Amino acid sequence: MLGIELQVNQGVDLADSMEELAQLVKTAGGKVMERVTQARGQIDSTFYVGKGKIQELTKLIQNKDVNLIVANDELNSKQIANIEAVTGTKTLIGPLLFWIFFARQSKTREGKLQVELAQQKYRMSHLKGLGIVMSRTGGGIGTRGRVRKSWKRTAG
Repeated sequence: MLGIELQVNQGVDLADSMEELAQLVKTAGGKVMERVTQARGQIDSTFYVGKGKIQELTKLIQNKDVNLIVANDELNSKQIANIEAVTGTKTLIGPLLFWIFFARQSKTREGKLQVELAQQKYRMSHLKGLGIVMSRTGGGIGTRGRVRKSWKRTAG
């Protein structure tokens, strides 16, 4: 588990918050191997925690055969990808554990679908990548896309 205690106290005790997350991990069927925390002035935009703490986490993962990191806060997709790239370990955020737990507890088909829908809506806000590339207009009715431009060059 991974958490940060910000110097600007936001009314949340890190120890209590990490304990709640540990209980959620256990309820979802996991085992807490280690709790890694860091006191910081602000959240690191690249890794959530500092580079030194990421290196410490990587060593812990290798030594204890950890297969999942659960972060105590909301991480953006870039932070998740960076942590996974450095540590080589799948990274989840606390709220996704709720969905995993509810998915396991759902008995009816409708209940499972509702949990899946809620989970996908939540994940949608964390998607990154091809959206920018795919949003470019590249052709269509009334537009001059790449194909038409190259056709005019070869025809003329």
